[in-house]
Amino acid sequence: WTRKPINIPDPEQHIILAAAPTDQAMAAVDLLQAQSENNTTDVALGTPDRSLVPYLQAAIESRGGRAFDPADKPLREHALYHLVDAWLGLVTDRSYAALAHLLRQPDVMTYLDSDSTGRCARVLRQLDTVQNAHLPWDIGAMQHWVSAAQSMPELKAALDWIAATLPDRGDKLTPRLRAFLQTVFEQRTLRAGDPQSDEFERAARVLDDAIHELADTELRFATVPPRALAMLLLRRMGDAGTHRERD
Repeated sequence: WTRKPINIPDPEQHIILAAAPTDQAMAAVDLLQAQSENNTTDVALGTPDRSLVPYLQAAIESRGGRAFDPADKPLREHALYHLVDAWLGLVTDRSYAALAHLLRQPDVMTYLDSDSTGRCARVLRQLDTVQNAHLPWDIGAMQHWVSAAQSMPELKAALDWIAATLPDRGDKLTPRLRAFLQTVFEQRTLRAGDPQSDEFERAARVLDDAIHELADTELRFATVPPRALAMLLLRRMGDAGTHRERD
C-alpha cells in the first residue's frame, strides 16, 4: 500500500484532520449536518476503527440525532463478561482486591440480596470493616479475621460460598465456573421479548460456547495451568460478539 497511494481528488478539501477521537466524531457530525437537507435524513457512517463508534454515537446524540450501531455487540461490554472476568481474577490471584472486586459485581450483589433483607449491604459494610481494621492480603486472611470476630455472619457465609466455588489444586476450571454461574443466576427469570432478557440470553449462549471450547482444551492438555486457561477464556470471550436486535 505504500507504493499504491489512493487517488483522492482535492485532498486539501476532502481530507479533514482531527487530533483525538472526540474531535474526529464532532468533525464527522459537523460534515453530515452541513450536507444533509434536514434533520430527518438517514445517513450511513462508516469507520475502520471500532473504538470510534462510542464517540460517534455520543456526538450524533449530542446534536439531537439517533445513532444505531448495526455491528455485533462485543461480549466484553456485557455484565456477564465482567462477572466471569472478576471470578477468574480471584481464581488466579486470591487477593483481597480480587475478592472485593467480585463481591461488588452487580450480579453477585443481586444474588446476595435475593432475600430482599439488605444482606448485600451488610456484607459490603462488614468487608470494609475488616479491611480497615486488619488490611487482609487474601481471601484466606479474610476468612481468618471474620471467623475470629464471630460477629459477621453475613460476610462469613459469603466468603465460605465464594471460597467453595474456587477450584482446588487438580480441579478442572470449567465445571467450577459453570457451578458458580448457575448459583448466581439460579433465581434470575428471563422474559421473552424483554430487551435485557434477550440480550442476556444471547450473551449466555456465546459464553456457553466459549466454556465448551475451554473444557475441550482442559481434556486435551491436562497440564495447562489455571492462569493460562483463564487468559485463554477471556481472550476468546473478548473476541466474541452478540447479535443486536435490528428493526
